[in-house]
Amino acid sequence: SEHFTRFSDTDLSQMIAYLKTLPAADMTIEKKRSVGPVGRMVYMFGGLPLLPASMIDRSMSRAAVPEGNTVEYGEYLIATGGCRGCHGDNLGGASMGSTKTPNLSRSGELGKWSEADFAKAIRTGMHPSGRVLSAEMPWPYMKGLTDDEVGAMWKYLQSLTPAATNAGS
Repeated sequence: SEHFTRFSDTDLSQMIAYLKTLPAADMTIEKKRSVGPVGRMVYMFGGLPLLPASMIDRSMSRAAVPEGNTVEYGEYLIATGGCRGCHGDNLGGASMGSTKTPNLSRSGELGKWSEADFAKAIRTGMHPSGRVLSAEMPWPYMKGLTDDEVGAMWKYLQSLTPAATNAGS
């Protein structure tokens, strides 16, 4: 929840309006969910917030960011897209169990890519070398991004202070 708090009021109201157009799901949740002993231990050592809503900065601005191929709109897309949830707060990569996410700042491998390489990777899940990137990344949901959206994300990532690589490269 903390990664999705930056949606503007306009975007949030549009999502709610869309969800109201969908038919109700006809399903029953059979099992009550609970945190097991491993999850409790990870929580105790600070690696798992059990109440992510408590991490929300309720004073942050929820103002609309004008759409366009700008650093500001790129920051908004990165923030609302939950990128920091996997790539870390500074986008320098993270370790999520056996999965290591890459550093998205200029000091990571992305710093050697062109904007066209980035656009291809975002839309297809293909590394510039031709290898398939991680299946963990939500490529299918990103393939419909507009040129301005991809360009804005690229501009924002290029504007970041190079981050120390925390996990992947």
